[in-house]
Amino acid sequence: MGDAFRPGGGEDRRTERGRGTGPGVSRRIDAPSSRRGKDRPISATDTDAATEHDKMSAMTARTNRQLEVAFVVAPGAELVDIAGPWGVFEYTTSPTTGRSPFALSVVAETADPLKLSGGMRVVPGHTFTNCRTPDIVVVPAIGVEFSDGLLDWLRASHGHASVTMSVCNGAFALAAAGLLDGRTATCHHGSYRLMQSLYPTVTIERGVRWVDHGDIATAGGLTSGTDLALRIVDRLFGADAAALAASQLEYFGEGWRDPTVNAEFATDPVPPPGLALDPVCGMPVNPAAAVSVAYRGSDHAFCCDWCRDTFLATPERFTA
Repeated sequence: MGDAFRPGGGEDRRTERGRGTGPGVSRRIDAPSSRRGKDRPISATDTDAATEHDKMSAMTARTNRQLEVAFVVAPGAELVDIAGPWGVFEYTTSPTTGRSPFALSVVAETADPLKLSGGMRVVPGHTFTNCRTPDIVVVPAIGVEFSDGLLDWLRASHGHASVTMSVCNGAFALAAAGLLDGRTATCHHGSYRLMQSLYPTVTIERGVRWVDHGDIATAGGLTSGTDLALRIVDRLFGADAAALAASQLEYFGEGWRDPTVNAEFATDPVPPPGLALDPVCGMPVNPAAAVSVAYRGSDHAFCCDWCRDTFLATPERFTA
């Protein structure tokens, strides 16, 4: 899962063609998205609904301009969540113009250099206050605690963007901003429990590669973001354009066509003999060596202090 639980957690070169140490999760009580009418996920065959939401492709052909794609980053942001969709959008060719239809940028709260997961250093090209209005917003896993500035920007940008998409535990940020209220969504399979317990107004879809509501979409863990990005290209420019981008990337996954390829994650894993599942993050732990607490007559083992403290804050959410 990389830095899925860590706190907090190049520009387009083609012009033509942690668990365990994170702080507590921020609690958000905000008005839900104003776009609640679009609360039905789009299936692979739901072409009428897809057409309703995909006016961007017609706009691109008419104005001959690139669509602005903003990748949101923060310290510890998951690199894989960014690199997969970035590559897809970078290597997509518009069947109408023969050029790359996307202009990619990295956006953050400040322009200060920051480290992504694994230590890669990036310098955001834009801040929330000076970035161009995005057509597509991509939110990777950026931790579980979010600043007001980030949440406000997500709400505002979603009001203008045609698609706001999360990858892996980037869904936590969308949920914290109120953009997933009353909707179905997915995230990394190791975070289903935590997501559902912290955001009960969101219905978690287990065992799917992505969930697409048209104006907002969520991907499962890590490489699922590549498939969701290809799904977005498919919606905007057709399956041939998505297949060509996948071919250019030498990517042979079929998850962009069929989100059920993640079906093995539909149910909780059975822990190996002698181990138990952390009730917060679902990680297998050794009860004899793990951080543990007793609650209502039962012992619960945790992988770290953060999961224990999250459990103790509202234990009923994890024991219902």
